[in-house]
Amino acid sequence: MRKFIWTFILVGVAGLIAYGSRNYPGTAQFVLLGFQLTMNIYLFAFLCVVLCLAGVLLWRFYRALVNLPVRFGEWRTNRREHRALAAVKTATIALQEGRWAHAEKAAKIASKKSDSLGIAALLGAASARAQNKNLAEKEWLAHLDIDADFHDAKVLQMAEIALMQNDSALALTTLVQASPTVRKHSGRFKEIEIGAHAHAGHWHEVLQIVKDPKWLASIATKNRWHAQAVIAICSQGGGSVAYLQAMYKDMPTDVRSDEDVMAAYAQVLIKNSQRHLARLAIEEAQKRLWRPSLLKFYADAFDESDASGQLKMIEVWLALHPTEPKLLNCAGQLCLKSKLWGRAKGYFDGSLALTASVAAHFGLAQTYRAMNDVPSAQEQERLAAAMAASAE
Repeated sequence: MRKFIWTFILVGVAGLIAYGSRNYPGTAQFVLLGFQLTMNIYLFAFLCVVLCLAGVLLWRFYRALVNLPVRFGEWRTNRREHRALAAVKTATIALQEGRWAHAEKAAKIASKKSDSLGIAALLGAASARAQNKNLAEKEWLAHLDIDADFHDAKVLQMAEIALMQNDSALALTTLVQASPTVRKHSGRFKEIEIGAHAHAGHWHEVLQIVKDPKWLASIATKNRWHAQAVIAICSQGGGSVAYLQAMYKDMPTDVRSDEDVMAAYAQVLIKNSQRHLARLAIEEAQKRLWRPSLLKFYADAFDESDASGQLKMIEVWLALHPTEPKLLNCAGQLCLKSKLWGRAKGYFDGSLALTASVAAHFGLAQTYRAMNDVPSAQEQERLAAAMAASAE
């Protein structure tokens, strides 16, 4: 459209000049040093325009020559910027593709430009870590000090390095330097923090982080840490009974379904003479998912004040799982503790008929001794000792 307009204007001007030279002729006369020059007025106007245009072009050419060093410097600067951006792209792609050495090489090129130094340092540090070059990783991270925007990224990276070197105290100290925004909203901050607390044995802190609704980790990750924390706390004694009950109440269903969690919880309750609570926890766990390995702790949770209740529950389970050797052995243990020798012997015999085990032989030996049948007791003890020795 612009070309059409300019063509229309030039054609119009040419038409006006032709019309004027035909109907309104005129001349321009110049006298200089005795010389006289006469020309058509329209030709004189045309020459003036041409001279003006030539002057403008010459002025522009002069300015271009004067500014040539500046423009050359700008070209070199732009070239370095494009090269740095291309290097950042190359390093990022290589890092994602697992070409660590190539990524680090590209990061070195990108680091030559100050505007891309921060990103290059992060890429170089990640590449160095993948290659287990701890010293190089720290050197890369040192470049981040020149830009405050990368402070939190450096803090998280340094804390992770400390954690990888099994220095949980340094990792936690480093994390303190993070900004409130990162401490509140960063998922990576939470992962490093919970890992450092776990390594340091601060399992109560781990439990608090897991229960924090602002930590947007996956349910599986939270449950895994929750289970580890519960097992560790129980193995360390667990604290007061009220604390143990509160901890059990806060367990998600998936954590309560963990066999190791329930075993550790039942053991610490039994150790704290809370056999009734241990029994109820195991019964609830077996109701959700049948696990024969918990039956050992059910026998350990024997409570004389409610022995009949436990035996009734055993009968219910036997109706559902009549051929479970561990259940028969557990029934024998409870009957033995309840001084029901005949029933205990029957359960132990039933367990051995299905699968021979050290626990069943030893339980039967105790039953025979309670019934004053010493030879039979000694025979079962011999069988139990032989089986234990062969298992070693």
